[in-house]
This record gives sequence, C-alpha cells and structure tokens, in this order.
Amino acid sequence: MCKCSQFSLAHASPIAMVFVAMSLGAMFLGQAVFPALLLADDGLAVDGARLATYQHSANESYFALSLKPPVGSKTQAPRDVLVLFDTSASQAGVYRDDALAATLSLLGRLGENDRVKLVAVDLNAIDMSEGFVPPQGSAMQAALEKLRHRAPLGSTDMVLGLQKAVESFPANGNSRVLIYVGDGQSQANAFSEKELEQTISMLVEARVPVSSFAIGPQRDMRSLAVLANQTGGQIVIDREDANPQENGVALAQIAAAAVLWPTSVTLPAGLQEIYPRQLPPLRTDRDTVVIGVFQKNSIKTQQVAASLEAGGRQLKLSWRVQPDASSDDFAFLPKLVEDARRDGGLTLPTVGSAGLREVARMMAADSHQLAKMSGRALALGDADAAERLAGAAEENDPANPQALIIKNAIHRTRHGSANGSANGDSNAAAKGGAKRKGVKAEIKSFTPGEADLTLVQLTTPGGEEAAPDSLLSDFEANEGEFLKSVINDTAAQTQVINAEVEVGLLAARNSLATDPEGAKQSLKLLLENVERAPDLSAEDRGALRNQIVEAIREAGRLQLEFEDRKVREEALQAAAVDRQRALKAVSRNEERIRQLMARFDSLLDEGRYREAEDQVAQQIVEDEPDGTIGISALLNSREMRMQADIMRLRDMRWRNFADALLTVEESAVPFPDEPSIVYPDAQFWEELTIRRKKYKSLDLLSSGGSEEKIFAALDDQTTFEFLETPLSEVLDYIGELHDIPIVIDSKALDDLGLDSDTPVTRNLAGVTLRSALRITLKELELTYIIKNEVLMITTPEEAETQLVTRVYPVGDLVMPIGILSGRG
Repeated sequence: MCKCSQFSLAHASPIAMVFVAMSLGAMFLGQAVFPALLLADDGLAVDGARLATYQHSANESYFALSLKPPVGSKTQAPRDVLVLFDTSASQAGVYRDDALAATLSLLGRLGENDRVKLVAVDLNAIDMSEGFVPPQGSAMQAALEKLRHRAPLGSTDMVLGLQKAVESFPANGNSRVLIYVGDGQSQANAFSEKELEQTISMLVEARVPVSSFAIGPQRDMRSLAVLANQTGGQIVIDREDANPQENGVALAQIAAAAVLWPTSVTLPAGLQEIYPRQLPPLRTDRDTVVIGVFQKNSIKTQQVAASLEAGGRQLKLSWRVQPDASSDDFAFLPKLVEDARRDGGLTLPTVGSAGLREVARMMAADSHQLAKMSGRALALGDADAAERLAGAAEENDPANPQALIIKNAIHRTRHGSANGSANGDSNAAAKGGAKRKGVKAEIKSFTPGEADLTLVQLTTPGGEEAAPDSLLSDFEANEGEFLKSVINDTAAQTQVINAEVEVGLLAARNSLATDPEGAKQSLKLLLENVERAPDLSAEDRGALRNQIVEAIREAGRLQLEFEDRKVREEALQAAAVDRQRALKAVSRNEERIRQLMARFDSLLDEGRYREAEDQVAQQIVEDEPDGTIGISALLNSREMRMQADIMRLRDMRWRNFADALLTVEESAVPFPDEPSIVYPDAQFWEELTIRRKKYKSLDLLSSGGSEEKIFAALDDQTTFEFLETPLSEVLDYIGELHDIPIVIDSKALDDLGLDSDTPVTRNLAGVTLRSALRITLKELELTYIIKNEVLMITTPEEAETQLVTRVYPVGDLVMPIGILSGRG
C-alpha cells in the first residue's frame, strides 16, 4: 500500500523538525543509544545515564544528559486508556481504514483489567463510548460502530480535544494513558506558545502522558513530538511497509510501559543551563534527554538524584554521571541550546536519544544545503552573500568542511590580493628609483607593518662598491636622462589616476540605482585619493575633482529619491501585508464557516435539528453577527425543527383521536342491569334527614359566646362620622357603640408602615357594621378577622394565614343506599 508521507513543517525551524525517519518497532521501541538499564529497587543507584559534551570554545561547553529508569517487571495494574480519534476531513479513505484497524489491534491487546474510553475529535470532542468500558465488550463494539458512521468533516481543535480528554479521566487512582490517533494538525485552533504551555502543565498535573499514532497525508510531527517529550509519551509513525496490526501492537506496548513523574531532581552544580527547565517524565521503554550549558572541568563523577511518582508510589533513583570527552558528533548542541533559550525548552522535540539523533541529522543536512548555496553565491561573485550563507552553515554544523573552505577562500580573496598589490607596487617603486640613480639595489622582502624599503648595498655598474662622491658624479652626468624619466613617470601616473577615476565613476554609476549611499561613499574615497595624488598637475586635479564632485551631487540627489521610494515601497509593502493578513483571516473564517456548515448539513440529514440550531447555527451567528449565513442556518434549522414537531404532534393527535373514538365505541356496548338499582321511598328520605342531625356533634368549630356576639354585631346597623380621627380612637368608639372587643395587630401594621395614629376620615349611616368596617379599612389596605373571641384589625396578608377548620356531616352520603335503606 503506497501512501503520501509529506509532513507539515513549513513553519518549523530546522531544529524543530523532528525525527521524520523514526518508526515503530525495534527502531523506536526498546532501543537506545545509551547503556541498558539494570533492575533496581526503590532508593538504589541505577545505571543508564550518559553525559555527552561538546567544547565549543575556551569558555563555552555544552552537554546532552540522558536518563533512563529501570525497566522492572510488567504488572497487571488497571489502566484507564483514552483513545482520542481524529475525525477531521484529512482522516478519510485509506487513512481512516488503517487508523480504525490499528485501534482495533490496540484494543485487542489491552489487559482484562484495563478500561477504555473512545472520543472523536474534530471541531468538537464527542464521546463515542459511555465512559470507560472494557476494551473487548459490547459497549466498546457499539462505540466503534458509532465511530465508523461518523463522517470525517471539518478540521481539528487539539486544544479542546486534550482538555476534554483530561476532564474525562476518573479520580480512581488508576494509571492514565492518552493515545491520539491522527495527523496532529490543529487547524481549527492552532497552539500559541501560551496555550501550549498551559496545555502541557494541565497534562503533567493530571499525570496524563500523550502518545500518538501519526497517520494522514500531512502530519504535524513537531507538535506530536513536543507533547510526547513534555508529558512522557511516545510516537508511532505509520509507514508504507508496516501494516495497521503492527501499529496497534506498538501502541499496546506503549500503553503498557510505566511512566515516572519527577517531583524533585538534584543535578550536578556545574550544569548552568538546563532545557527543558523542568525534567520531563521518564519512561521505561526509552530514555529522557535534557541539554544545556555547563562549566568546563566542573563536573567529575557525580550523582543525579530524582524523586519520582509512579502509580501512586514514591520512588527515589540516582544515576552515576561521568562526562564524556568532547566530541564533534555533538557540534550541533550550541545551535540547539540557542533555540531552546527562546522558550525555555518548551518546544524541544527530542523524544529520547532517537529524537536527538534525528535533530542532529536534520541540522547537518541543513548545514550541507547552506554550504552548497554559499558556494554558488561565491561562484557568481557575491562574496557577501556567500560569507553569510557559509556562516549560517557553520553555525548549524561547526565541522562542515565545505563552509570552512568557502570562508577561507573569501578571506584570501579580500585580504590576500590587497597585500600582494601593496607589496608589488612598493617593490617596483624601489627598483625603479635605484635604476634612475644608475645603481643596483638589493631589496629586503616587504611585509605589512615593516618600515620603508631599505637599500642594503649600493654598487656601480661594474660591480664595485660605489662611494658617495662617485654616485653624485654619475647623477650629474645623467641629469638629462633622469629628468626625462621623471616626466615620463609623471605622465604615466596621471594616466593611471585618470583610469582609476573612470573605473570608479563607472562603478558608482552602476550602483546608483540600488545603493546610492554606497556609491556616494565610494566617490568620496575616490575624491580623497585624487586630492592626495602627488604627481597630478593642478589642471588635471581640478578636472578630475569636478567630475567626481558632480557625481557625488548626482548620487546625493538619487539617494534622496531612493530613500523616498524606499519609504513608499515599505508603506505599500506594509499595506500589502495588512491586506494579506486580512485576507488570510477572512479565508480562515470562511473555511471555519464552511466546515461548520458541513457539520450543520450532516446534523440536518440525521434529523438532529435542535443540535444543528443550538451548537452550529448559533456558533456561526456569534462568529459573524452581521452575516447572512448564520441567520439563514438558524432560521432554517428552527423551521425544520418546528415542522418536525408539528408533524409529530399532528400524528399524535390523529392517533389519540382514533383511540378516543375507540373508547366511544366501547362505551356503546350494552351490559345487563343485574342486580338493578332500587331507590328508597320518600318516607325513608325524610327519616334519613331527621337522623342526620346527630352528626352536628362532629363540628370542630368551637365558637364561644363572645365570637357569636361579634358575628351578630356585624349585622347590626351603625352610624358614625370621623374627620382626621386617629385609627385607635375610631376603633374604641365602634367597640363601645356595639359592645364588642376590638384590638389592633400592631406587628402587622408596623410591617405595612402604619400605626394606631393613622388618621381616618369617613361619614357613614344606615349600613351594617360589617360593610362599614370593610369600607373604612379598605382605604388603609387593612381588614379584620374574628379570632380568640376578639375582632382583630390586621393586614390582608396576615389574615390569609389565619385558617378556620370546619367539619360537615357527610357520613350518610358515603354509605351505600342499600345499607341505609336496610335492603342491602
């Protein structure tokens, strides 16, 4: 089976591109670069540590420390395994089939004490199983069947999926294992550095190692490797030569391995910088690697001690650490440490020694590519670009021979030619001066920094040593020839300077369009050389000066135009970047809405109108309040839901109507009147009425004489006239007039904001006392009750709480007629 194996590493630095070539099986599981571990008990020292070093310079030493716990024996302790299955649009076709097959193989190799929860993740995280269930039971089969019918749509929100996974684990003390099946791309919600740090802290605090089965057309290996490294997980990569069953076996082996969570670590004092800053969890099936900087000769043979937690048990382990000799195999450590400093090692992808090897390999490959580019730049004559590329190649791999050769060639080109030209010119001048004097000169070899050339020995043309007087006579004899040679030399020097000026002006003219400032500086140096030339005539010097000054003015003018054009171009570029960013934001939003609408259509097809309205359409409206898509989806789903509800109610109404008609038909069925109902005669009913009087004794209303007197007084006629009279005086007057006790419920009136001095104005005549009290008290929002042999003035609320119990005689009504008539 042939599959695409390209990885999404467009945004990853060369250091962060992780072990693409790593695979499952023996290459990944059980192998390590460092020595094998010995079984050890709690608190004992164990083998399995290596401190590799690299001496970058006299003051810079780097290290890579590998630690591995003892393997121990496998236990049957129960585990809670959560399988986070990616159901985004990228997981379709053969990738979906292989992922399901690997998941089935994993479930078939878990222990009988293990419990598994299956969760599908894309834009949301949806439970496929009801909690943690046995891996081979009917509940898991139902969850797998539900997963098979879930359409691969949208993109993945890894942040939400990992958070949901952590929240799903029960607090039962079992070991926790999280296995992600997918490509690791979180396009719906990309990890920011802060979100990545918070997610890793959440996983470590919950003791949840994240292992992954990387499968898909494009895999974000960087994110998967970072999660595995920081949480003590592993990675299985789908390969063309591996079948899904082997992948499932590898995942089951990962789930069976023990994970040790560091609670405190003691490292040698000489380790100055350590990345990651917190020691990652340790696994029994691979080593854990940290990198950093240490003081040279500060670490001899020392101990690394750690307190760890595993399965609720506290362990103490220690390793003997003896630094290896500096090796060029670890020349990549300076660059790796420099990159780790940016985020404290948070995004280090070194999942064990295999991950560290892969990082070194990829850095060496990048260095080789940069060195090739540097060689091409040097061949094209761009020494500056060649030097920069060679420096970048040497930074990734200080031992890269091609980069060193190119740098040395650039150095010789720039410095060697200048020194050689100076030496040749000086030697030629010295020899010419000696010839003009008619003598031979033996010249000392000249090197930069020495004094001027020195004549060691003067001789005549005959070979004899010349005395000063003879030299003077020779000079006078050849005076004409000497002057002629001087004139010739001056003319030649003038021609050389003219040629230099022409070349300089031409070079400046060629660079004015791209680098006017550099051309201007070159012209100033050329003008300075012309001013200092000793053999130029005033006329030639003035002509050359005018040409150069005019060129400098032109360069200044072009520089202003260049800077103005550059400012405009930068503004246009910034505007283009802003437009591009806005277009990308719009594109991302449109893609998200498209994915949500695909989910919306799927929910409508399944008849899940309420979920489509509440979860999808409402989300689109919140993301794009002014858009029409969300409103249309919301109204459409709501209309379809209402139509479905109406049809359901209509069907229910028709069905119940038929059921009601059936009861009517049933009621029309005749039945025999046997025995028949016989009612007693009138005399019996009269006797029954007389006998019912004895039931009056059951009346529980025990109203005394005072209350009966009050009830009677309420029916009496009354007349009174009050003008701004306090309430207490009005009640006293009424009480004396009708000879009944009247009291005020002071507490109830206080709650209403009234008191006994509230003024009353009322003129009534020819009405009953009951009506007069109701009319007078209604204006004050008061009423009265008869209780405890007094007439109490209170509020309606309080009166409603005062209930009166009455019993009525119904005993004869509940007895059968036959019994009452004596004919039963």
